[in-house]
Amino acid sequence: MKTEVFLKSTNIILNFSKTNTLKSAAPLYVYLVLQSHSNPRRHLTQQEILNYVEEEFDVTMERKALSRWLHLLITLNLDVYSDPRYGTWMEK
Repeated sequence: MKTEVFLKSTNIILNFSKTNTLKSAAPLYVYLVLQSHSNPRRHLTQQEILNYVEEEFDVTMERKALSRWLHLLITLNLDVYSDPRYGTWMEK
């Protein structure tokens, strides 16, 4: 089964040959959501990120998985920041 995912914010089309590959790209989806929907003044809650990922990429993730991906993005110094009181955002 071949699946195409259109990344609305970047006008990029990703082609996947297996359905489970969509979930393998979850860190990329989270990064793209933060890139297009957050900034230092607009922080996103985990629920908002989950909603955007499902809406834009048709992928359902668990909150715990999202937490792991956010930690990874922060650890990799990709300008992703998080504060338990305010949410997660990306410096642009």
